[in-house]
Amino acid sequence: MRKILPLLFGILFVCFSFQITFGENITCQEGTYLKNDRCAHYERIISLAPSITEIIYAINGQDNLIGVTMFCNYPEDAKSKTKIGGYVTPSIERIISLNPDLVFAHDLTDPADSKVLKDANITVVVINASSDIEEIYYDIEIIAKYTGNEQEGENLINNMKERIAKIKKIKNEIIFSSPKIAQIVGADPLWVSGGDTFIDDIITTVGGINVYSDIYKWQPVSVETLITRDPDIIIAPSGNMGEYSYILNNPHLKILKAVKNNDV
Repeated sequence: MRKILPLLFGILFVCFSFQITFGENITCQEGTYLKNDRCAHYERIISLAPSITEIIYAINGQDNLIGVTMFCNYPEDAKSKTKIGGYVTPSIERIISLNPDLVFAHDLTDPADSKVLKDANITVVVINASSDIEEIYYDIEIIAKYTGNEQEGENLINNMKERIAKIKKIKNEIIFSSPKIAQIVGADPLWVSGGDTFIDDIITTVGGINVYSDIYKWQPVSVETLITRDPDIIIAPSGNMGEYSYILNNPHLKILKAVKNNDV
């Protein structure tokens, strides 16, 4: 019985969240808003996270993307978009000056900043960090709904599911043992993807073992722990943050199997 009441509240919340009502006569579906007495999709969008920016491009919503963070550098065209600051340090004044109608924020966005944006009559949609692949699908659905690219979002999800299904089918044929993998997300200090992250889920799905699955989400770790856990494969971005170069050029990490075997 304890689980029934929260479930009922959850169903009611979902039902009500799919519609936003304005006045007495016009009801707009979630993902649209009232503009000139009609429901319209958002046309001036700002992204506060690289992952959100990449999804917007993947569903062909980039034409309405008017601002991104300084860390949004993929795909290449994202570099040409107006920059509004950092991942956790966006310039709210800069954002408002661009006159957006929608801002995609994330779970590390300062609630005070979100309030300022909402007070400026800007819709703020928070996209939380995904813990697994299913949550990535959900994020894609939400972003596609608010950008008006629902069919493209559905196509992307179906394509991802097909590719993952193929990987699951052949992984036992091509992987004789489960490689130990570390995914680096930051250098100096060293940050890694731990358990309860979509990266951990992906590593497990393709037949690997996340050497940092025992830590919660994304955490800083010491170089010594990386040496001790000695992964077979290291995954590191090669963009502006320099994680890839850090791994290859750090003299203390030359002894790692992944570095010696060119598996970085």
